Amino acid sequence: MLFWDNIIRESPADCYSQFGFKTISTNPCGEVPLCANDSCRLLLLNLLTYVKEPFTKKAYFDHEYFRKDAAIAQRLQDDIIDLEIIALKRIVDKIKKDPEDENKKEVELKLWEKTIYKAEMGRRTGTGITALGDALAAMGVKYGSTKSISVVGDIYKTLKLGCYESSVELAKELGPFKMWDPKLEKNNPFLLRIKDEEPELYKKMQKHGRRHVALLTTAPAGSTSIESQTTSGIEPCFQISYKRRKKINQNDEGIRVDYIDQTGDRWQEFNIYHPTVKKWMEITGETDITKSPWYGCCADDINWKNRVKLQAEANKHVDHSISSTVNLPEDVTVEEVAKIYETAWEVGCKGITVYRKNCRTGVLVDNTKEEKTASIVKTHAPKRPPILKCDVYHTTSKGEQYFVLVGLFGDGEPYEVLRVRMGI
Repeated sequence: MLFWDNIIRESPADCYSQFGFKTISTNPCGEVPLCANDSCRLLLLNLLTYVKEPFTKKAYFDHEYFRKDAAIAQRLQDDIIDLEIIALKRIVDKIKKDPEDENKKEVELKLWEKTIYKAEMGRRTGTGITALGDALAAMGVKYGSTKSISVVGDIYKTLKLGCYESSVELAKELGPFKMWDPKLEKNNPFLLRIKDEEPELYKKMQKHGRRHVALLTTAPAGSTSIESQTTSGIEPCFQISYKRRKKINQNDEGIRVDYIDQTGDRWQEFNIYHPTVKKWMEITGETDITKSPWYGCCADDINWKNRVKLQAEANKHVDHSISSTVNLPEDVTVEEVAKIYETAWEVGCKGITVYRKNCRTGVLVDNTKEEKTASIVKTHAPKRPPILKCDVYHTTSKGEQYFVLVGLFGDGEPYEVLRVRMGI
């Protein structure tokens, strides 16, 4: 994940660095740039549910319905912050009552007190979306096409305006986040776009402030999208059918092991058929997946330039950042990868990730090809019997002579190796 240092040019959040928010970090996926001790609070709206009459010629995206739900989601996020602060204060109270020496408790106490402080001062949220790939397909729009870029921009704009309108209303009711100062934001390009799009909303924000220092993001949404049975986050459909791996706890016994990777980690494998494809089949009566709206525009099919353009269009309406991965072929060159990063920076993306096929063991795997595995994958030996057959070898190392005994298990598989110096 590459995250640009110049994010402060776009994010309202970082106008407040003079208040002590001098350290910028990201959560593991990079979609929320965090000041020290701040929290990443994610909430997702399933875009597929806002496509009316999906997979028909009459399909359309209900922006009005979506904007109302975005406003509700932002209000829910505000409640989540309050619940978090209550829980953090309970932790602080417990630490203060603990019997340990005060010097031992000082580091942990300061950590939680700073987290409470940042939560109260900024009230940061990460409201976002998932199922974009399926929503586009449901409207008959190919992911990565010129039309898709325009549609994505409109969807993200609606999300932004709905959430910001809600945040302003909350500020009017309950007061703005504690650090709010319109003078610090007067030249912020992100907020000035809202001024152009909805002047009345901008005027209200200047008068009442908003409840949250920054509101929006797009997370990977991997686990969430498994539950919702949709594409994840802003990503396209990975593949219409593929193999998914689930990592197994190394200490579990009696569990099916389908694959062991180069590091010895154990995995179970499941053949997956993208769930929304089944809905398309039911609605259209088609069974030929080459006629589906996902065909030819899955993760490995899309030109990287279109992926970057689509992300940049969405990023114009996101005040944090976006987790998005550009899938590249195995033979991609270093120069091509460099060009992707340069282009992403030029068109306004705040960060971007690339994945070169087969550069590591995947969680999602193409099930049409055999994956190369290491020749030695056995990492868990059976219990040693009292007696083992063995092969005996003689060798010399650094002038010393040794016998090497290779214990054989079962049908003659090596089980253990012992080295004995001659003369002992």
